[in-house]
Amino acid sequence: RLQVSWENRSTVRQEVCNKYTQYTMAYSDLTQGCYWDYLRVYVPAGTELLSSAGGDAPAESLIEPDGQAFATSVLVKPGERREVVLEYLLPASIGAGGIYTLRVQKQAGTAGIPLEVTLLGSSLRPVPDTLAPSETSDGRLTYRTNLRVDCTIAVELPSR
Repeated sequence: RLQVSWENRSTVRQEVCNKYTQYTMAYSDLTQGCYWDYLRVYVPAGTELLSSAGGDAPAESLIEPDGQAFATSVLVKPGERREVVLEYLLPASIGAGGIYTLRVQKQAGTAGIPLEVTLLGSSLRPVPDTLAPSETSDGRLTYRTNLRVDCTIAVELPSR
C-alpha cells in the first residue's frame, strides 16, 4: 500500500483551475495557484494493481521498456490537501528474504521538498549502507528526508 500526499499552501485563491489559461512565463507566478501533478510509481514487472483511490482518474498500469508503472493525474487547488492511495501485490519474484527498494526522484526545478516514508511490516530490516530510518517502532520503519536529490530506501523482507 502506497499513500502519496500533496498540500497546496498557495495563498492565491482561484475559482477555476485551468492549466492552459493560467499558464504564465513568470516562474514566480507558477508557484502560486493551482498545482497539477502526474504521479508515476515504478514497480517491478509483474506487480498487480489491486486498487487506486484519490487521483483525478483511476490509476493505470503501464508497461514500460524498463518495467512497469502505475500512473494518475492529480489537481491540488490552493489550500487543498490530496492523497492518492495505491494498493498492489508484488510479484512472487520479490519473495521472502529478498530486498525491496523504493526510489523517489526529485522533481526538476524544486528545492528540498519534505519526504516522509513509512514502511509497515514485522521483521523489516534496513539494508546496510542505504538511507537509515529516522524512527523505528513495532513493525514500522519511518524515513524522513528532503528531496534535494533522489532518495533510495532499501529493506530486507522477512523470511517466510
